[in-house]
Amino acid sequence: PSAKEAAAFYTASARSWPACANRKFTAVMMGTNMPHTVGPVSDTAGTLSVTQSQDGAALTFSCHRALTVANNIVVDVAACSLNPTGARSDHADAAINIARQIAAKVPAV
Repeated sequence: PSAKEAAAFYTASARSWPACANRKFTAVMMGTNMPHTVGPVSDTAGTLSVTQSQDGAALTFSCHRALTVANNIVVDVAACSLNPTGARSDHADAAINIARQIAAKVPAV
């Protein structure tokens, strides 16, 4: 409801996200174990971001997540894609760019 509360949410997220960084986990999808890796968390210019990738498949499913705040609004975006294993992800900065574009449209007050 307020800019102060939105900023507090961002601060809490910036403290908690690193606990999940640089870790592996297994998701079960349609009865199949799918190993995933979460990359490092970045906190740059008021935007948190992290990448999560599926491991060991011919096509790698990966998502980049970004979180930022503008006034009383928390913007949380995920941009996902399928890439051949070893290919650079085209969405690596997409979530950050989308989150910042949305935040730029939020009225200051």
